[in-house]
Amino acid sequence: MWECYSIINGQCNLKEEKKPMNKKKIISTILACAMLPFGGLISASAQDTKPTYVQLNPADASPFNNGEFQGWGTALCWWANRLGYSEKLTNAAAEAFFSDEGLGLDIARYNLGGGDDPPHNHINRSDSKVPGVYSDYKLSSDSKDVESITYDITKDQNQLNIAKAALKANPDLYFEGFSNSAPYFMTKTGCTSGGGTVNSDGTVTSNGKLNNLNDDMYDDFAKFIADATKLFKDNGIEFKSYSPMNEPDTDYWGYGSPKQEGCHFDPGASQSKMITETRKALDNAGFTDVLVAGMDETSLKKTANNLGSLTDEAKIALGRVDTHTYSDRGYHAQVKAKALELGKNLWQSEVDKGGNGATLASMIIEDMNGMQPSAWVMWDIVDFHKDSKFIDPTSGNKTEENNDQYIKYDCNIYDPQKNIWTKSLWGVGMADHDKEKLVLTNKYYTYGQFTKYINPGDTIIASSANTLAAYNKNTGDIKIVANNGANSSDVDYVFDLSGFNTVGINVREIRTDMAGNEKWAEIKDGAVLDGKTLTTTLKANTVTTYLIETGAKVTSFEPTSTGLKYSYTPSETLNGYNQYFAVYDKNGLLKAVTVNQPTGELTGDFTDCTFKFMAWDGVTPKATVTNTTSQLGTDYAVITGSDVEIKRGDEVQLALGTNLKGDVTWSVDSDATENGIAEISQTGLLKAKKPGKVTVTVKVGDYTTSKTYDITVYATISGAATVSVGKTSQYTLDTNAEGTPVWSVSDEKVATVSQDGTVTGVSAGTVTITATIGDVKATKDIKVTMYTLSGTASWENASTAPSDANDYRKAADGDLNTYFDGVQNGYVMYDFVKTVKVNNVKLAARSGKGMPERTVGGKIQASNDGITWTDLYTITSAIPSSQYTIIESKDLNNQNAYRYFKYTNDANMTNIAEFLIDATQSSQTVANEPTVKDINGMSDDFEDSTNIFNASAGDLSTDGNQVYATGLERFGNVFVPVKATATAELTEAQTLTSKDKFRLTFDMFSGWEQNGKENTFSVKDADGNEIVGFTITGGGYNLNQMRIGGTDVLADSEKPVIWCKSTDVKDGKLRGANGWQTSSQKYANNMGLNKKVEIIIDGTGSASVSFTGGETDVSYTGTISTPISVKSLELTGSYNGARGRVVSYDNFDADVISYSSELVAPTPTPEPTAAPTVPESGELINMNFDNGDLTSTSSYGKATGTPKFVTVDNKKCIQFDGTSGTVVTLTDANGNSLLTGQKNITISFKVKPTTTTTSWWFFASPNSSAQTYQKEQYLGAMTNNSTLTSERYNNSGTRSEAAKGAYNTNEWNDVIISIADGVTDVYVNGTRTSSVNSTVNISDMLGKNSVAYIGKANWGSGEYATGYIDDFVIYNYAYENPLNSLDLGDLTAVTSDITIPAQNGVTWSTSDAAVVTTAGKITRSDETKTATLTAKMTKDGVEFTRNFDVTVLGYTAVIDSFKAYADGNKIVYASDCDSTKDKYAVKVSLADSDGTAVGTEQTNAAGSFDNLEVGKYKITATLSDGTTEKKKVEKTINIKNLDDMSAYLFVHFVDTQEDATREQIYFSVSKDGKTWTTLNNKQPYLTSNVGTQGVRDPYILRGEDGKFFIIATDLSVYNLKNNWTAAAQQGSKSIVVWESSDLVNWSEASLVKINNDNAGCTWAPEACYDPEKDEYMVFWASVVSDDSYQKYRIYRSYTKDFKTFSAPELYIEEPNAVIDTTIIDHEGTYYRFTKNEAKSSITMQECTSLSGDWKDVASYNLGSMTGYEGPTIYKLNGKNEWCLLLDYFSKSKGYKPFVTTDITKGEFTADSDFSFDGTYRHGTVMPITQAEYESLTAE
Repeated sequence: MWECYSIINGQCNLKEEKKPMNKKKIISTILACAMLPFGGLISASAQDTKPTYVQLNPADASPFNNGEFQGWGTALCWWANRLGYSEKLTNAAAEAFFSDEGLGLDIARYNLGGGDDPPHNHINRSDSKVPGVYSDYKLSSDSKDVESITYDITKDQNQLNIAKAALKANPDLYFEGFSNSAPYFMTKTGCTSGGGTVNSDGTVTSNGKLNNLNDDMYDDFAKFIADATKLFKDNGIEFKSYSPMNEPDTDYWGYGSPKQEGCHFDPGASQSKMITETRKALDNAGFTDVLVAGMDETSLKKTANNLGSLTDEAKIALGRVDTHTYSDRGYHAQVKAKALELGKNLWQSEVDKGGNGATLASMIIEDMNGMQPSAWVMWDIVDFHKDSKFIDPTSGNKTEENNDQYIKYDCNIYDPQKNIWTKSLWGVGMADHDKEKLVLTNKYYTYGQFTKYINPGDTIIASSANTLAAYNKNTGDIKIVANNGANSSDVDYVFDLSGFNTVGINVREIRTDMAGNEKWAEIKDGAVLDGKTLTTTLKANTVTTYLIETGAKVTSFEPTSTGLKYSYTPSETLNGYNQYFAVYDKNGLLKAVTVNQPTGELTGDFTDCTFKFMAWDGVTPKATVTNTTSQLGTDYAVITGSDVEIKRGDEVQLALGTNLKGDVTWSVDSDATENGIAEISQTGLLKAKKPGKVTVTVKVGDYTTSKTYDITVYATISGAATVSVGKTSQYTLDTNAEGTPVWSVSDEKVATVSQDGTVTGVSAGTVTITATIGDVKATKDIKVTMYTLSGTASWENASTAPSDANDYRKAADGDLNTYFDGVQNGYVMYDFVKTVKVNNVKLAARSGKGMPERTVGGKIQASNDGITWTDLYTITSAIPSSQYTIIESKDLNNQNAYRYFKYTNDANMTNIAEFLIDATQSSQTVANEPTVKDINGMSDDFEDSTNIFNASAGDLSTDGNQVYATGLERFGNVFVPVKATATAELTEAQTLTSKDKFRLTFDMFSGWEQNGKENTFSVKDADGNEIVGFTITGGGYNLNQMRIGGTDVLADSEKPVIWCKSTDVKDGKLRGANGWQTSSQKYANNMGLNKKVEIIIDGTGSASVSFTGGETDVSYTGTISTPISVKSLELTGSYNGARGRVVSYDNFDADVISYSSELVAPTPTPEPTAAPTVPESGELINMNFDNGDLTSTSSYGKATGTPKFVTVDNKKCIQFDGTSGTVVTLTDANGNSLLTGQKNITISFKVKPTTTTTSWWFFASPNSSAQTYQKEQYLGAMTNNSTLTSERYNNSGTRSEAAKGAYNTNEWNDVIISIADGVTDVYVNGTRTSSVNSTVNISDMLGKNSVAYIGKANWGSGEYATGYIDDFVIYNYAYENPLNSLDLGDLTAVTSDITIPAQNGVTWSTSDAAVVTTAGKITRSDETKTATLTAKMTKDGVEFTRNFDVTVLGYTAVIDSFKAYADGNKIVYASDCDSTKDKYAVKVSLADSDGTAVGTEQTNAAGSFDNLEVGKYKITATLSDGTTEKKKVEKTINIKNLDDMSAYLFVHFVDTQEDATREQIYFSVSKDGKTWTTLNNKQPYLTSNVGTQGVRDPYILRGEDGKFFIIATDLSVYNLKNNWTAAAQQGSKSIVVWESSDLVNWSEASLVKINNDNAGCTWAPEACYDPEKDEYMVFWASVVSDDSYQKYRIYRSYTKDFKTFSAPELYIEEPNAVIDTTIIDHEGTYYRFTKNEAKSSITMQECTSLSGDWKDVASYNLGSMTGYEGPTIYKLNGKNEWCLLLDYFSKSKGYKPFVTTDITKGEFTADSDFSFDGTYRHGTVMPITQAEYESLTAE
């Protein structure tokens, strides 16, 4: 096949008659061909604004469907179901949507309705109740199969009518069938709207997370699909593909939904089964060519993930990936990659998110460029209806009666419930059923800009974010759709078409605007095509399509024996021009030509020739297209990899996209080479060396293509637009010019600038600062003011938000046409930094009706501390607008000097156009007026290069402290701690006297509301104690704690929503907050209402905190113990899931205000009333409710609340209704905490829950703050799903075990919960159902101000109870199990009979009398066995039991205790064997490495083999009965020459991560193991230049061969900017290794991967030699992705050389997370120390084998200490003494030493006789020889 090209001039003239061709002489043709010019001379006029450059890249083409686009489409549901009854509407829709005159859609997705149960009437839409195509069905007797279905396609006649009309309009229409749900009789709930739980009474509780297709009916549903496919084919509608599921992995397909049909399918097995069953059913029905598509997930992320979850069978059965793109739209690339991985075609099969035409265009372009699918399908193309006859069946209302009044062409839709217009039209218009017509909007015409011009068979190629491009391989036509619909300004564009071999010379421009003035309008004299460059202007608010058409016709050719036979179809658009077919040889010489001969034969050798089709009028070429015999389709070669502008000094990797064959050669033009402007390598690496132009040329075979680049030098000054007098501001120069900048300023009387770019304001005025490097200059104008300006947010209403256009700055801009639109009590404030005297004040009212009157009541106020204000002037009559009202100084109430001035109005809205102050600095000191000292270390607006939190710029994509650029003038940069802690610390603490106030103000942005996590803010004193702090929920929720002086001052019931809650319009009010948007997650002005926080602390102890702005303004006061100092600010930031829920901060301003007299001291807090006396009964509270009140028979406690008093089952009790209205609060008789100081309590009550959902019957917590998951602090009892649970939490990262018991719903249950020191027991209905150990001390956890409730828990905004409660009692003692006093001794290794203690009423039973009898007699056998002795007794009607597990040691098990170790030149062994009690005798033998026996076999339980030579030995202990061997244990022992150790080497890192050098290898030495000196002048001894370029937690090992190894964590927290979360979860899977033979000379650092791919960082690796394996065991801590990185475990691997490692395996897993393990051996026993993360404590265990059963060392005494990690242990040389060093990380104190003289007991004592010359962090101590010490310390 060949291709022939021509030009379409303007309109397509397919219906015009063909004109006869104009014949020319052959000779003139040959001359013409030789002279034929290439390229035009037209150029676009210069524009002031730099155009947007877009390079079309045919090399980056859609990989799907062989690169061919399949078309545009729409789903027929539900509009076809709604319109198909009307012939007029049916025909109108078919013409508008499917004909060539309309949209010309290519795809229709037909919705096969499940058909709901006829009695169901819950769907309230007029269109979405889709009928099933059946009239009857029959199920099998067990209801697990469908025996038959009677089909009736007329049930779906409306949709069928539309489908047939559409097919008539477009005979090539592609139909895809899809299902939202199976028929109702195949579902679990009997409802096609979704899943739920079917209750015992037949009702259904909706639950969209549950699968709704019956488990036995996947095949039945698939057969239903296949039957329907045949049914529709018989009626003229053929499905080419079928998707059996719609948005299956969602939670909103619930029973009884008012919207539509839907069905949940779990990812993995369920979805796989539906796909495979559909494939089987279609195949069985003969539809092998019908594809199965799926899974039509609503989320791109779920599509990518769930495709991977399919079974292999389902992946094969899946014919194409269909995906919706409603959510997770950032996952386009992942879906594309997954489809390619599976080898599947890809469709975007459904989306529409409202909006207008511009929104639609943006969505199409994003989807098409992001995934390059072969189809794009719109959802319900008509989603809005006007029908005065329709009545909502669920409400009886006429909900569509007035809809014709509620829609506009620009897609504005009116919401009558919210009384607002919103641009949120779904679909492209409205169906007016009363008038039987379609009403179309700009979305319709916008969609047509794509659907009418990019056609099936085209290829989608890469373009830009606002454009979609395609080309046709057969015709060479290029098509571009450009979206400027949302932009109110024109934009210039340049499209680079150089990637195409052939480009036509005419361009068509078709445009639609959003206003309706242009609808597919042909634009003349618009875009300019100059060769391979298209220049155009995108008009404001338009979507434009460009068609660059060649008019090419298919040309065929075939070789003949004498040459070539060819044919082409003449171009109808080039009538009147000669059309040539010419052949050139490889040298460009013409070999043959024909003119106006569409078919013919040429004679000759045409190898390596070029064929050209040309049309020419003798003057100007009308088309020139080149093709070669070796290429089919459109040839292309395009240079990619960079914009046309490249910065000097950059190196840019260019690439060539081409389908041509041949060698590739890169070059630059000679000028660029000669002048040193640029150079390029043969790999396409372009080096930009000097400013100028460079033309890059690539030759591929005989074809060349070129592209010109501009190499530029830039210089830009960044920094604040204003600076105040006396203040400094840092400016930075961003440039690629070479050299050091020279800074200068235009007027040093106004400002000065230092050579580091620091500008200091001198006097009011405007200056220009300049930075110069050679010929390169950058300038910036800066306004120097005598003041800084601040104020409140502008007013907002139901449809708008606070705007930059009307904020407080407009009151001081000197423009009478702008204004501050402030609320009542709003203000605009000047801070002159120093005191000034007012010369005059200029005021002007806002223009507009009634606006001057709003100035009445306005006040000018002044202050010297910004706290206490003096009224200077009050407006009593309206001031005019559009002119200044000047108030002279003499007219003010006083003429004193002040620092602060503000305008406010407490009588009207603070509307003011201008509030200007003319003032002069004053030296006047007003008597008794305060002075203000700025605290710069706590003040920052984050606009400079440095900041108080030492945070770097970031885009919030990773965790850590960062400065984020909002891109908004109003906010500029903000500070954001993202899952991180930030600290701003003063060099010296600011001590407050009784005359001082500390004031801190800042802005706080809440972020996107939803599921936020806690964030904290603290002001701390010189000792690090918090003096003021608060806890908030990020993302728009509550103020959870307000702490002043260590006390939470919030009332129990108070949790104010201090933030603005979301970005939507709700209840007629915009509830947005500055910060993040839910969709794009960017800062935006339209989200207004950030919080202004003010903290004031008096030196006398008074403190106040206020939050203003937004929905709720609140303030709090409290007292702080004196003396008071201020040293630091500490912020912790967190979020849940989306980073849109972070909290950000701006405009910190701190100062200390000093007054001339003492401040008023706060009123002393009265001493708390003494707690009442607990009665002898121990009852804290006792309520029986018999009198219908909350009276307690115990005088200690009382209850308050308004529960319902009822009589149920003849019991007077109280009823809880699941709301806050019936909650009972418990206190002592004085109203204070009921449980203060109580360590052991018993809670007893009778309860009758009436729901299976969660009900809280008792709850106590330290305060009323909401609980945080896995950080819970409370004691509670709840019922849920037949289980009563008692939770006792003081959690930190994980949840401890809870005590539980079964209860009976709707019945009375007797409950006793015993809270004792160390254990929680639950008794239900007389039986102890659970006993759980607990380390939670409830007295410590609850503290002094705890709250206690019946019927409520502090989860979220509150969880409550439903049911009845009676006889509620709390005792001040634990309900004792009378069996707790029984003591049977140590039962872990019993070898003799047990003494059973006598106790009245106790009976005993045994689980195995053959092991131990109830009398305590044991029977030993060869193997160890365990049986359970159970003690039982009844007391007070409660049956108590206690179990004792008895382990009877087997005769052969005693040998397991065998251990052996080297002691100099002998091997010592020992075991627990006892010939007097044991059945078998022990024999111990020794053999060398060759297996030769050494010494004499011994029969003692303990002994030694002496005088051994150096070498490896195997010692064997054998048990036998004299003739038969019963069991043996072998151990390998090395005898080594050990030099005397006389010193120590400590390998560690240091201090905190203040700079990169701290996290490297440091060597320290000691002679006594206690006094340490760091080598190398306290600089790193070894430095890692691999991996993260830093190391932590080093471990040093003396190898068995004498070599030394250091292994360390590959981590630099400094380089990660303190992002600990990223370090833990995405950290290195490798360790860093060094090797040495002498401790002085070390190898280069090597990076060795030892961890699994699913693991996080490889923390704290250590190693020890395992003699049994003759390998080193390396072990470390990691989290893994399998449990979302929740829990640390210890893993291990084995190596011989620290280069090659075995596969990692789990080594240690405990209930809580564990890290930092270290191991030491002594006399054949290993001792292991590990950090328990939950407690930040160190555990100790022992074992005789590295892989054996490790046991806790019972007498170990450091386990209760907290705040430690990084243990390292070593034995002191020549002493029977061990030193355990623990890193006291919680206090940043470095190592703390503990010593013991008996490692076997683990009884350590703190030792103060240690000294370190720095803060050593996690490392290892290794004994060394004197020679090694001298080598290390030699200078």
